[in-house]
Amino acid sequence: MALSPATAAAVFYFFYFSIVGVISPYFGPYLKSLGFSSWSVAVLLALSPLSRLGPPVLWGLLADRTGQGRQLIQLASVLSLLGFLFALWRQDFWFMFLGLAVMQIFWAAALPLMEAITLHHVGARYGQIRVWGSIGFVVASLSAAAVIEWFDLSVVPWVILAMLFALAAVSVLVPPWVKTSHTADIPLRPISSFFRQRPIIWLFVCFFLMAFAHGPYYSFYSIGLAEHGYSPLQIGGLWNLGVLAEIALFWWVAHLSQRYDSLDLLRCSLLVALLRFACIAIWPEQGWLMAVMQLGHAFTFALHHQAALALIHRYFPAYAQGRAQGLYIMMSFGLGGSLGGLLAGAMWEWQGMLSAFLPAAAAAGVAYLLACYAIKPSVVSVNN
Repeated sequence: MALSPATAAAVFYFFYFSIVGVISPYFGPYLKSLGFSSWSVAVLLALSPLSRLGPPVLWGLLADRTGQGRQLIQLASVLSLLGFLFALWRQDFWFMFLGLAVMQIFWAAALPLMEAITLHHVGARYGQIRVWGSIGFVVASLSAAAVIEWFDLSVVPWVILAMLFALAAVSVLVPPWVKTSHTADIPLRPISSFFRQRPIIWLFVCFFLMAFAHGPYYSFYSIGLAEHGYSPLQIGGLWNLGVLAEIALFWWVAHLSQRYDSLDLLRCSLLVALLRFACIAIWPEQGWLMAVMQLGHAFTFALHHQAALALIHRYFPAYAQGRAQGLYIMMSFGLGGSLGGLLAGAMWEWQGMLSAFLPAAAAAGVAYLLACYAIKPSVVSVNN
């Protein structure tokens, strides 16, 4: 049965981020239960952001060159499944390392290609499609919690494996790749040529800084809350509150996009990030404030992501979308997220939440100033 491009994309996002909903909260404890040291666990978990430093751009280039983005997503989905199977072959660090590296490299490569396809087919409705990824995260996280409660942590890799299999299966539904007039015998314009304009450079610096600001959040937020006396139930409730707020905004962001320019939405997300991370740094013991700041996740992730993708779609032509989306993933979730998390780890022993989240707030503040004063829509002109 043929599905519309919007429905097919929603199904893919649902299963793709269902995997995140299991890996993020439960895979670390599972690795710890195998007897791995904290450093070994940290190295294995670091493969996720590190996998976004190069492969997404290379796969984007291949998709732009060949026009076979849909087939590349299908191949990446299958190879990520095989990589995870290899990781489960033996509960040995190096088997885990090699298998997870393969899994993460191909899994990460599929997302920017899917983003380019979705934006091409649905445009401003992107948020209402991408929201199904957030729904998948919540459903998988809660379902996995129930399964783990019934059995134990040993079921975690099998749940992930089942979802990777489902992702590979639904990848056959992916809509066609971005239509472009370029063919294999016509040289593609180098992606570097678009960065001769300073506003585009500053735009990607903003992407980097926003992801850098989120590095401590994804790595140490739960640890910090626990140190301030929050129970596991309260911590889980705060995380789910943030995801629910994200879902709500993704659903309504198309209406915002019709009323406000994407650059204004980007600035709004950066300003909220400055406030959010400053409050987390200074008043983590205030439960009501942490709940309010979790509502801010709707702006610092959902609104920012929607605005970022819209600006990339605006400033880069169709034949460069795969590379531009890959570069966005690399600069933000890859480089920015990795360095932000590493700095937080280095600073944590000094003042905990304060020393980890104040640099995050500062990074968001710098990005906000750049978005206000260094990026003007009128001076960005890309030859499509």
